[in-house]
Amino acid sequence: MSACVVRFSRLFWSTPPEELHQRRIEQVLGQETGEPPLTVWFLNAQLHVSVPRLHFHNAFSDPLGWTDHPAFTVHQFNLEELTHLVKQTSHPKAATTLVIDSLSWILRHVSPSAVCKTLQQLKKGGAVRATIGLLHADMHQRGTVGSICHLATSVITVAPGAKGDEAVAKITKRSKSGKVIQEEEIFNIKEDLTVMVQSKASHTGPKQPGPEEQETDPTANLTFNLRLSDTEREAKEKLALPFVFSKAK
Repeated sequence: MSACVVRFSRLFWSTPPEELHQRRIEQVLGQETGEPPLTVWFLNAQLHVSVPRLHFHNAFSDPLGWTDHPAFTVHQFNLEELTHLVKQTSHPKAATTLVIDSLSWILRHVSPSAVCKTLQQLKKGGAVRATIGLLHADMHQRGTVGSICHLATSVITVAPGAKGDEAVAKITKRSKSGKVIQEEEIFNIKEDLTVMVQSKASHTGPKQPGPEEQETDPTANLTFNLRLSDTEREAKEKLALPFVFSKAK
């Protein structure tokens, strides 16, 4: 793997704190690190608030619940437990954005169907207005990755670029109307984790038809030909029928 490709969670935490706050990213469930990034402390100090705006939940220290009082275990990854966790540290009437870092750790201990069910329930709204899930696609089967991506309205895939210091981010956005927008950005990351975009291209694809909208040819797989040649059509027209319709009817 190219040295320029860092963990996407590190790329996420390189986002300026004011932008994280503007996007109402207030809850982070961390399975791959036990300590909140410096961004959390910097954001809370920058906003000069007594109640922290960005909460980091430690799901790394005891993910399987081996101690008496685990903070959060993988088996608590369900709608009820996540809603309770978010409401404990959020404004009662405010819907927040939940970041899950990462879904790969959860999928090691929870079935893909159960994870997809929880994500679908979170998608319907409630205490969580939006969910950002980080996933290491190379750790899972293609079907599992496809199921997770199918639930998302936006999918960002990060891969090595052509040059050693570049990476490529492929972004797919799906609107409610079915329109698909695809973007591709080539970027590199400086030593201070600043992201520099080198080039950007976008493409708007056609509306993806549903199963009921797809047009099929009913004659595609027939073993005989339904179309008549000119000779066959002429012979058909000259054929005398054994009955004649009455004009009175």
